[in-house]
Amino acid sequence: MEGSLRTSTCRPVPARGRVVECLLALVVGLVTACADLPGRLRFHNQPAHWRVQDRVPIARPRALPVERFDPDMWFYRPVDYVLDVPDPHPAENVNALGEVPDSTWFTNRIGVRDLTPAEIGRGPNRDFGPAPPLRIRKLAEDRQGLRVKDAHGSTFLLELDPPRLPEMTSGADIVVQRLLWAVGYHVPEDSIAYLRRDELVIDADSMRETDDGEVPFTEADLDGWLAGQPRTPEGRVRALASKFVPGEPVGPYSPDGRRRDDPNDRVRHEHRRDLRGQFVFFAWLANTDLNPSNRLDMWVEDPHRPGQGHVVHWLIDFDRALGAISTTNDVPWDGYSYTIDYGLVLASTLGLGLWERPWERAKDPGLPGVGRFESEHFSLARFRPRHWHGPFLYRDDFDDFWATKILMRLRPEHIRAAVGAARYTDPRASAYLVRTLLARQRTIGRQVFTKVNPLDGLRVVTRGADTALCADDLLLHHGLGDAAIETRYEARAYDWHGRLLPWRGRAGPGRDGSFCLDRLRSGRARHDYTIVEIRTRRGPRKYAPVLVHLARDPGSGRLRVIGIDRRRR
Repeated sequence: MEGSLRTSTCRPVPARGRVVECLLALVVGLVTACADLPGRLRFHNQPAHWRVQDRVPIARPRALPVERFDPDMWFYRPVDYVLDVPDPHPAENVNALGEVPDSTWFTNRIGVRDLTPAEIGRGPNRDFGPAPPLRIRKLAEDRQGLRVKDAHGSTFLLELDPPRLPEMTSGADIVVQRLLWAVGYHVPEDSIAYLRRDELVIDADSMRETDDGEVPFTEADLDGWLAGQPRTPEGRVRALASKFVPGEPVGPYSPDGRRRDDPNDRVRHEHRRDLRGQFVFFAWLANTDLNPSNRLDMWVEDPHRPGQGHVVHWLIDFDRALGAISTTNDVPWDGYSYTIDYGLVLASTLGLGLWERPWERAKDPGLPGVGRFESEHFSLARFRPRHWHGPFLYRDDFDDFWATKILMRLRPEHIRAAVGAARYTDPRASAYLVRTLLARQRTIGRQVFTKVNPLDGLRVVTRGADTALCADDLLLHHGLGDAAIETRYEARAYDWHGRLLPWRGRAGPGRDGSFCLDRLRSGRARHDYTIVEIRTRRGPRKYAPVLVHLARDPGSGRLRVIGIDRRRR
C-alpha cells in the first residue's frame, strides 16, 4: 500500500523494553544514556520498495470538470492554511531511504540512472511528430489549439506562437517538457513541427467551436489561424505539436485530498513528496502556471479486462514557463508574486510605495524566443507560482532535498540537449537559456544543501576484514561549498536496542566530496542491526544528524543500508 510505504518498512522498539532500559539507566546514574538513544524508528531488514502497485484495475472514474478559475487556490486555501497553522507533516509516499518509488504519478529516471544527452533530447517521444497529411478535427473556441489527426491515426494539438513573439511559447514548452520528463514526471509527447498549409486538410467533419456550439471549419478559418505567422523560405509555419496521451480524460487531479472514486489513490496529494518536490523543479524552470487545466488524469483501460483500468497522472502545457508568460502577458512580477499575494500587498502598503519589489531589478534578456527569464536575482526562497498550491504549502526541507538531488544530476550536456530540442533559430537564445538554467540550478543546489545535512549515496564498503560506511557530501560533490571552510564528519553507532556501541568514526571529505567511516563496529542483535549517527560540521556550523540503519542481508551475510532517518535537529 502506497499510503504506508514508510510505516510498513519500520517498526518501533517495544515500549516495555524502552521503559526498562531508561529505568536501569536512572538506577546506575547514566541519565544521559536515554537522551542518546537514537529514537524508536527501526526498519525491516529488506530492500527498499521502488515500485508502488497503484495500477489495480478499477471502473472508469467520473470525469471532473476543468475549472480555469479556482477560488479555493486563489483565496480560501492560503487563508485557511494560515489560520489553521498546521503541524509539520512529513511526506508519506516515500520508501525506507526517503526516495519516491515509481508509480502512476512519478517514474525515477535520472535520479537512479544516468541518461544520455540523446535520451533527454528525445524525451518521451517515440516518433518525430505528426506525419502529414494532417486532417483537421476541431479548432478551439479561443482559436489557440487546432486538433488534427495525422497519417498514422494519432491525434495532436497544434499551437502557434504569438505572431510577434516567434518561438517563445513553443520553445519554452519543449525545453520544460524534456527536463520534467528527465527528472521523472509523466508528460505528453511534444515536438516542434514545421508545416505547409497544404499539409492541413479540411474534411466534411472538420469543426470550429463557437459560443453557440460547433460550426463547420472553413478555408477562411484556416487562413485566419495561420495569419501573422512568420514563414520559412519554404513557406512553412512553426507549431508546437502535442500528442494526445493514451486513455480517456477524467479531469484534473486536485492539489489536496484524494480522489474518492480511485481506490489506487491512497495518499493525500498535499503529502506526496513527488508533488511537493515540484516546487524545486518549477522554480528552476519558472513554471508558474498551476491552473487545474495543466494537470490531467487519464483512465487507461486494461486490454485484458474491458471496463476496468487505472488512472495515470500527467503534467501538460508548459508554454508559459521560462518567463514566457511574463513577456506575452506583460506581467513582470511572474515568478516573484502570487496573483493575489497578501504578503506583498502588506509590504507595499507599509512601505508607502517606496519599497522595492523583488522583480524590479530582473531584466528581460531581449533575445528572440526568450522570455523574461534570468538568474542574477533568482532565489528559491523568493519564487512564487501564480497560484497557491496545496502541496507547496506543506513542503519541507527534505522534500526540497529530494528534488534537488535529482536536479543536480542534470549535467550541462543534458540541458543543452533539452534546449536543442526546441530548435531555436538564434544560437544566442539557446546559449542564454543553457547558461541561465545552469546558474539557477547551482543557486538551488547551494541554497538547499546548506539547509540540511546533504549526505547521500550512503553505502557499506568492505575492504578485507574492514567494514566502512561511505557517503557523498552533495554540497562538496557538486562544487557548491566554500573550499576554505573545513568540513568534518563525526559518527557513533547504536545497536537494535539503542545501546551505544564502542566505536567512533571521524573523517574528512575527499576531492569528490565523498568520505568513509572506517572500522565500523556492528551490533549483535537482529541480524547485527546497527544505527550509525553521522553529524556534519562545516566550520562553526553543525548540521542535524543523519541516522543510517544497517543490518546483514540474510542471504549474503553482508552488512547493508536498509533505512535512512534524516533528523530536523
